[in-house]
Amino acid sequence: MALFRRLDEVAASPEAILASNTSSIPIMKLAVATQRPSHVLGVHFFNPVQVLSLVELVPSLLTAKKTTEAPRTFVEGTLGKHAIDCQDRAGLVVNALLIPFILSAVRMLESGFATAEDIDQGLVRGAAHPQGPLALADLIGLDTIRAVRWSSHPGAPATDHCAHRPPPAQALRRQPRTMASAGGPGQVPDGAHDAGVTDAAGGLGAGLGRSARRPGSLLTQDPTDRLDRGPRTSECR
Repeated sequence: MALFRRLDEVAASPEAILASNTSSIPIMKLAVATQRPSHVLGVHFFNPVQVLSLVELVPSLLTAKKTTEAPRTFVEGTLGKHAIDCQDRAGLVVNALLIPFILSAVRMLESGFATAEDIDQGLVRGAAHPQGPLALADLIGLDTIRAVRWSSHPGAPATDHCAHRPPPAQALRRQPRTMASAGGPGQVPDGAHDAGVTDAAGGLGAGLGRSARRPGSLLTQDPTDRLDRGPRTSECR
């Protein structure tokens, strides 16, 4: 919030637009920190930006219509990308769908229903995905997945929808980064991986079929390694 308050002070023109790449911090929260809430919105790019063509435009309830149209013209006309409109909620469109999908794949591995290789190959060969959900999870980084998941559904109470509940095999509390920690393809620099600036879906285009089988990754992890013990229901397995 302090950054946006400072930007509001130094921006010379009252018509200047302040935009954030976040997919988890509410745009409304950023907007009310300024004296120009009608000129604040989200412009969410995906990693790697030079490969993935999607941009999510996120106005808050206070954002003026013309504020959204100016970035749309820049994104589509100047950058040649495709913009979609999103409501101001954690995860926006892509990550709100992608993170539960990845967690479901991890839960399937943890339950012993299928191997990591079969899960990934099932989605690659059966649904035309460029890479499987577990390889994608390793490419994104498990800490990033955890951050996005918790920003979307903080607290994870036992009554929370099971699609958003962290599965036991996903050792996200102490798990080191895998490909992301090594600065793998499509990753933003170290220090930018907090929930406010990192998107999870960027790895989908970055992988393009590559799998990340590194020690400590989901694809090599013992599925019986349960760090998140707690009530389990049949629907969440």
